[in-house]
Amino acid sequence: LPAPVKVAPVKTVPSVPAKPAPVAPVTVKSEPVLKAPAPQPVATNTPPAPVVPTTPVSGKRVQLAAFGSEQAARNAWASLSAKQPAILGTLDPVFTPVQVPGKGTLYRLQVGTNDPAGLCNRLKAVGQSCMVVK
Repeated sequence: LPAPVKVAPVKTVPSVPAKPAPVAPVTVKSEPVLKAPAPQPVATNTPPAPVVPTTPVSGKRVQLAAFGSEQAARNAWASLSAKQPAILGTLDPVFTPVQVPGKGTLYRLQVGTNDPAGLCNRLKAVGQSCMVVK
């Protein structure tokens, strides 16, 4: 076995905090803050303008459906005219309110045409119910 080695005790020196180096002041240029434009008020619950038919018609219309609100009738027109643009694309809708006993106000969705029977037949051929009305 080797002989044990004698180690001298370690002296500790108290640490002295170092002084931080002086820092030169920094000047920061501030850029102007851009403000977002003030929000514009958004109209809500504004009723849509009434639809006036522009298609020349003979006074006859085809009724496509009736709904409990004008908005529901308008939504149905948007859907139907998008599904059947070849049949309904050139026609203008007419939303007619009518009082129905026991049901209140219904809104008829109709279109004017010079050939109401022909239009209704084409609609029925693609599965859309309708009826010719005066």
